[in-house]
Amino acid sequence: SNEVWIPHAHDDSTSSAVLCPGQENMNCADSLSDVANWIDHEGPYFGTTITVGDCSTPTS
Repeated sequence: SNEVWIPHAHDDSTSSAVLCPGQENMNCADSLSDVANWIDHEGPYFGTTITVGDCSTPTS
């Protein structure tokens, strides 16, 4: 399997993704510090924001 990494996700919505061989590739996402912050993972990624909450479909 491979890893898709968006190195400049916070720069703008047109950031390009990089395909890296394997998982936890040292030249991709694993090259960053071990300090992770949930806010850093919310995106947007290609115009889509990732968040937590109720994702259920509303009923009429």
